[in-house]
Amino acid sequence: MRSTADRYKISRSKLAYLVDSTAAPVAGLSLISTWAATEITYMSEGLSDAGITTASAGFELFMQSIPYRFYPLLALVMVFIIARTDRDFGPMRKAEANLEPPKTRNTKIRQRAEIRRSWIPTLVPIATCIATVLAVLAVTGYQEIGERDPAISFLRYFGLVIGNGQSYWALVAGGGAGWLMSIVTHGWICGSTPDFLARSSVRGAWQMMPAIVILWLAWSLSAMTGKDALDTGGYLSSLLSDTLNPKLLPTCVFVIAGLMAFSTGTSWGTMGILTPLSVTLAIKLDEATGGAGLADSSICLATCGSVLAGAIFGDHCSPISDTTVLSSRASECDHVDHVRTQLPYALVVAVVCILLGTLPAAWGVSPWISLAVGSITLIAIVRWIGKPNVVAELD
Repeated sequence: MRSTADRYKISRSKLAYLVDSTAAPVAGLSLISTWAATEITYMSEGLSDAGITTASAGFELFMQSIPYRFYPLLALVMVFIIARTDRDFGPMRKAEANLEPPKTRNTKIRQRAEIRRSWIPTLVPIATCIATVLAVLAVTGYQEIGERDPAISFLRYFGLVIGNGQSYWALVAGGGAGWLMSIVTHGWICGSTPDFLARSSVRGAWQMMPAIVILWLAWSLSAMTGKDALDTGGYLSSLLSDTLNPKLLPTCVFVIAGLMAFSTGTSWGTMGILTPLSVTLAIKLDEATGGAGLADSSICLATCGSVLAGAIFGDHCSPISDTTVLSSRASECDHVDHVRTQLPYALVVAVVCILLGTLPAAWGVSPWISLAVGSITLIAIVRWIGKPNVVAELD
C-alpha cells in the first residue's frame, strides 16, 4: 500500500498507524488463530488454579470475554473514524501537514500497455501464501493433538489444531510459496524477465534487513527483562495484592498489562504471565467479597478481557515491540516517528477504555453499552480536537 498511500497524499506515518492498529487487534479478536489457542490455554490454567476444572471452561471464558476487550475493539473503531473523517491531531496532524513528496523511485511509473488479467500477480500469490500457512498449521497441529475428543466442539478443536501448529514453519512455507507463485504469475501474465524477477526479489528482501536488525536488538532487550533475568513481569504482577478492591481489578490489570507489554515489548509474554494470575485472582476476590466466584461473573470476564486489551495497548506504545517495528519498516516510515505519531491515538483510546469500559464493566454494565458509548465518545473527541487535512489534487 505504500505507492497507493503516496498517490492519495497519505503520510507514511499514517500508513504505519493504519497497519499497526488493524493487525494485533484483529489477531487478538480472531476466534481461530494461534492467539486464541494460547489464550484458552492460559485461561484454563487460571481457572484450574481457582478450582474450576470443567473441560470447556477455558473456551467458554474466552468466548464470553471477547466483548470485554475494549482496547482492540475501540482501536479498530478509532481507525475507521480517522480514515472516514480525515481528521488528525497531535504529531500525526503535523506529519500529514508536512507531507514530503515521495521519492522518485516510488512514483516513477513506466508507461506500458495495459495488461489483461493484471490482478492475478497480485491476488494469487497472497491467496497462495494464506492457504499454505493454514495448511501447514492444520497438518502440524493435527500431528500434535491427534483425533478430536467427542466432548470438544468442532470449532474449539479446529482452534486448538491451528493454535498447536508450527507457526514458524507455516510462515516460512507460506512466504516461500507466495514468492514462488509471484514469480510464476509475473513471468506468465506480465512477461517479466528472469533477471528482473531476481533483482526485484533481492530488493524486496533487502528492504526487510533494517527491520531484522532492529528486531534482533529488541529481542535482546526483551530477554534482559524476562523471567530468567530482571523478571520485570514478575515484579509488575506482584503489585496485584489480595487487598485490592475487586471493582478496580479490571482497570488495574489493564494498566499493569500495558506497562508490562510496554516494558518488555511483547504482548504474548504479558498474557502468559498475567492471564492465569488475573483469572484466579478475579474469581477468588469475587468469592471473598460475597460473590459467587464463577468464571462468567462480570469481574472475571472484565479482568480476563483487560489482560489482552492492556497487552495490545502496551505493545502499540512500545518502541521495542516487534509489531511496532515491522509496521514502521514495512511502511518505510521512520520508527521513532511511527511511535511518536501513534502514541496519542493509543492513549486516547486507552483512557476511553478505562473510563467507559473497564470501570463500568466491573459494576455490571453491559460491555455492548460501553462499546457503543465509547465509540460515540471517540467520534466526539476526533471532531473536537482533530483538524481536517487539506485534500490535495491527485497526480
